[in-house]
Amino acid sequence: MADVLDRPRVVRNQQDVELGELMPLALEQVADPAAGRDACAQDAYAPERDAWTVLAGVDGLGPVAFAALLSQFGSGRAILAAAAEPDGVARLEDTPALSLHPDRPGRRPVPGSVAIAIAEAVQGGHRILARLRELDVRVVTVEEATYPPRLTEIEMPPHVLFFRGSLAAMA
Repeated sequence: MADVLDRPRVVRNQQDVELGELMPLALEQVADPAAGRDACAQDAYAPERDAWTVLAGVDGLGPVAFAALLSQFGSGRAILAAAAEPDGVARLEDTPALSLHPDRPGRRPVPGSVAIAIAEAVQGGHRILARLRELDVRVVTVEEATYPPRLTEIEMPPHVLFFRGSLAAMA
């Protein structure tokens, strides 16, 4: 196992922390860093939503690969944490395909270029989240109760919606 000192680290608010511990930041934390973890307490799903937001910005990461990664790692935060590890790119590339036919092996859904892009997104995720907050762009994921119900009825609904204003207008 890699030594903790070998893990990618960031300095935020004069504290040295491991990526994955505070990464990605909740949008509320970006707006008010002093709020810290209290902002997340108001919205327990915020760190996961932020992870999905960062992943949604990865060029080449489509819904099939994203679903396979979620199945393999369990959450968006776990995907980003794995990507930040020294062997993270290889672990992401090794993600097995989801198959409707278990007797037919599928090709690997996460090519090397996408795995590298995910690892790079870990490093710049806080900038993405800060920019969205600056623009007053909000995010909802397909896992949330506030996701527009009519969109869930389509075959492959977008896993992340970016919006300004009221999400109720999309209902």
